[in-house]
Amino acid sequence: MEKFKTLLLLIYILTSAIVLGQTKKATTKKAKPEIDVLYENYKNSKSITLYTSSGEITGGVIVEKNSENKPVSIKISGSSSNKNSVSEFINNTIAMKKKQGYKIYESSPYGIDYELEHSFQGKDGFHLVMKKGNMYFRSDATRNSEIRVRITGIGDRYDTETNYTWEIETGDSSRKGGKEAKEFKF
Repeated sequence: MEKFKTLLLLIYILTSAIVLGQTKKATTKKAKPEIDVLYENYKNSKSITLYTSSGEITGGVIVEKNSENKPVSIKISGSSSNKNSVSEFINNTIAMKKKQGYKIYESSPYGIDYELEHSFQGKDGFHLVMKKGNMYFRSDATRNSEIRVRITGIGDRYDTETNYTWEIETGDSSRKGGKEAKEFKF
């Protein structure tokens, strides 16, 4: 009976060690880099339609790769006359990046909402950079000069339409130069 208890204890310890080893192996699996996850989402996209409560906007997708053919950044940019949709989209994307752990690195001292609205009233433009480790997020928006649109059926009368261009980019600074990159010392 004593040998049987010892054998059961030994089997229990051995089984626990195996399970613990497999659990540790599963939890130490390295997560895929964020830029690679984004690349998987956008690698086959030339354009994307973005929906907001104010309407939809369309953006072109550009994937930048380094000399090793690894993704460095994903850019989405577009132009729209729907100021509210552009503004809402940029604000929502910034909020998403904050939830992902990005911190504001470069922005206006007046705050994002004020700066974005101000840039749409003038021609200064909106610029924001956020960082998280080697990752960066950049957002730009500008009010373009008004476009003259001919009013059909009224001869040579023209009306104006304001257009807003925007661009967002998420990238990995550590991949910019590929294998040829050298550490800068100064």
